[in-house]
Amino acid sequence: MTFRHATDEHGDWLCTDTQKWPVMAWSSEDFIDSTNRFDHRTRQAVLRVESGWDISVIWGSCTYSDNYDWTFGNVRGERNDTFHEEPALVEVALRHPQREHVQGGDVLGWVCEEEFARFVDAVMLLPSDWDGDIHELNECKQAETHQGESK
Repeated sequence: MTFRHATDEHGDWLCTDTQKWPVMAWSSEDFIDSTNRFDHRTRQAVLRVESGWDISVIWGSCTYSDNYDWTFGNVRGERNDTFHEEPALVEVALRHPQREHVQGGDVLGWVCEEEFARFVDAVMLLPSDWDGDIHELNECKQAETHQGESK
């Protein structure tokens, strides 16, 4: 199961194998160093749900996603040359448009498709004045496992 960006006659979409969500803003950045020692790539979809919250979904260099080690190398110093355009795990943040920072000052890392679908459902029910911690909305044991492995 993977996340991917798609475009059709109705706009941009964040898609998984089983669902799709309309994208309010999409960005794709690629910085490729001429010496080929430092490359940086990120993909980000921002969704605005009916409750007024924005959900940021990002994958790429140094994000808590399948691309965490790209291209800097992992903890063993091995370079990772495979950038995942369609990752299975992504980084998610929650932000209210009338506030400066991400909710709770943190993100959820290594979020799987199932967790993301549950997360979106939970955010759609949040009141606009909710001031909780994003981790209260986290239900995926897989994300906790991956966080411990990569830090």
